Amino acid sequence: MLIQSVIMENFRVFHGEVEVKLWPEEEHNENRPIVLFGGLNGAGKTSILTAVRLALYGRQSLGKSTSRKTYQQFLSDSIHKSTDAALQLTSAAVSLCFKYGPAGKESNYKVTRSWTENSKKEVVEQLSIESESTTFDILSQEQLQAFLNELVPLGVADLFFFDGEKIAELAEDDGNVVLGDAIRQLLGIDLIRRLRTDLNTYLKDRAKKGSSSDVKAEIEALEQSYATNQQAYKDARNDLDQLKGQLHQLSTEISQTESILDDRGGSWARSRQQEKDQINTLLADKKSLSDQIREMLTGTTPLVLAKTSLFNLLQQLRTEQDQKKQALLKDSLTQHLDAFQKELRRSLGDKADAAIAAASGAAFGDILQGELSSAPLHDLSEREFTRVEHMIENLLPEQDALFREKVDALQLAERELEQAALRVERAPDETLLKEELDILADQVKDQARLQQRIKTSSEDTRRKLRNTLDDLRKLRDKEQAYGLAVSAGQSTTYAKNTAELLKTFTEQLTENRVKRLETEFVRAFQNLARKDDISLKACINPQTFAVTLTDKHGATINKQQLSAGEKQIYAIAMLEALGRTSGRNLPIIIDTPLGRLDSKHRNKLIKNYFPTASHQVIILSTDTEVDEAFFTHLEDKIGLTYEISYNPELRRSNLTPGYFWHRSTQEAS
Repeated sequence: MLIQSVIMENFRVFHGEVEVKLWPEEEHNENRPIVLFGGLNGAGKTSILTAVRLALYGRQSLGKSTSRKTYQQFLSDSIHKSTDAALQLTSAAVSLCFKYGPAGKESNYKVTRSWTENSKKEVVEQLSIESESTTFDILSQEQLQAFLNELVPLGVADLFFFDGEKIAELAEDDGNVVLGDAIRQLLGIDLIRRLRTDLNTYLKDRAKKGSSSDVKAEIEALEQSYATNQQAYKDARNDLDQLKGQLHQLSTEISQTESILDDRGGSWARSRQQEKDQINTLLADKKSLSDQIREMLTGTTPLVLAKTSLFNLLQQLRTEQDQKKQALLKDSLTQHLDAFQKELRRSLGDKADAAIAAASGAAFGDILQGELSSAPLHDLSEREFTRVEHMIENLLPEQDALFREKVDALQLAERELEQAALRVERAPDETLLKEELDILADQVKDQARLQQRIKTSSEDTRRKLRNTLDDLRKLRDKEQAYGLAVSAGQSTTYAKNTAELLKTFTEQLTENRVKRLETEFVRAFQNLARKDDISLKACINPQTFAVTLTDKHGATINKQQLSAGEKQIYAIAMLEALGRTSGRNLPIIIDTPLGRLDSKHRNKLIKNYFPTASHQVIILSTDTEVDEAFFTHLEDKIGLTYEISYNPELRRSNLTPGYFWHRSTQEAS
């Protein structure tokens, strides 16, 4: 398949008819397969991918469970909205021109999907296909869609037309739901399962003919109950999916509104009142701190300025206290020594006076003969000295630390006051952004209501699923209890053999394709990973599609242990492997492919994936993804470049040749 052009008429951000050529009319150099679109977020890059998928698949492009009402709302919302309320458009269309030859004969096709919104707000859709090799005039709308589904199956196209969200889903697919669904669509297993179900229904009908009327009635009642509950579950599931889709859309709209607000200073405006409240709080803190500091200065705190003098005073007081203790000791010792000497003289006689005096002098001479070095300057009692000592050694250091803490806090509050005042000055008044802020407030309220509805709907869906499974269990038990055997008729035998054959075929087909998928994944991952990345191998369970990753030594690796970049490379490698396993030769369209990758992984993708991914590679990128350095590296592989620029005043985008800093000579209609 080769996409020649996509034509959008009043589609989303594109006004009027915009034709985008995706392949040059002249002979194309096979070494330049890349078509590069550049645009900032919100410019309309995704609209290109959406237009391609919508043209081919209509309602199915939004997902299997999309209701008709949701699809019609999507078509209505996709009609370009004019800035002039009096000139609102009521119709839009997308067309896809491509060459395709699945049977070996290449033909040109033009698929056009148009829709009009009438006065009752109902959307009428029209699908048409043009080709020089086939006439489609006699086909109904359903038959035309069936032809497109057969030409390029949606399950296969999902492997070639994808965006960053698809990559993220596969990267975080811990339950293998996304991968399993992709493999089933790739193999067409859903069709085989539907055929097996039809055969089983046929066999059951034949079996019931041989049962009693009571048993048949009981089984039919269970089947009716099962069918009713199953339909109720499907409807509930569809409603839940629609609600989740609405929530996703609303979240996107909230992000866009917040982006508009941020561009206009909305983030400052939303915090303006918070800043004012913060200023009031800081002013109160500043006053409180100032009062506390002032109160401390009226007490003993100023004494901390004389630390040296206070230290010297304490030393002087300690010396004087020691001298006072020595004087008291001398007086007390003198009194007691006189009495002691008298007793000795009375006992020993007067002849012992000299010996007593010598002994007393030798033992107490230092105390008795010592004199104060100087007269005391302060006459403090022991209690007064203890209070002064505690104040100098304990109280004043604590007050010093507390005082410094208060001063630091005051200075910090003053700095924060200055910064908050500047932020308030810079913030636009909320009245200037009232419209956007009101829209955002309504969106947030709607989001909360949707989340509550989703919670309620989830509970209802689970309840209906339990009822459905309960009916199915009862039905199987009843069939087994009454031994509903298949009759020996030839048609029944054929049906039974065919069912068994389909089961065997499905198992063998799945096993063979899964082995090829494993091989293709290893090749793709090794081609995309950095040298210092883990060397991965993938083992896929054919029944559950669970992926077991192992390194080069055979050790199992938990995918959650991979880095974010490695997960993205894993997902892209798996998508490439799935595409190659499909055996289809389709273009690749990839939207915002590099947003979550680091520079090294981006470099590997630029060098080893884009140039060889397919014969036609359409990349929708921002200037921060395929930047100037990457563009230079890809330049000799790029056949066409386009830049999409959005005009917020006119609410429309323009498409011009070139890519940001690079201008081109090509033309876009």
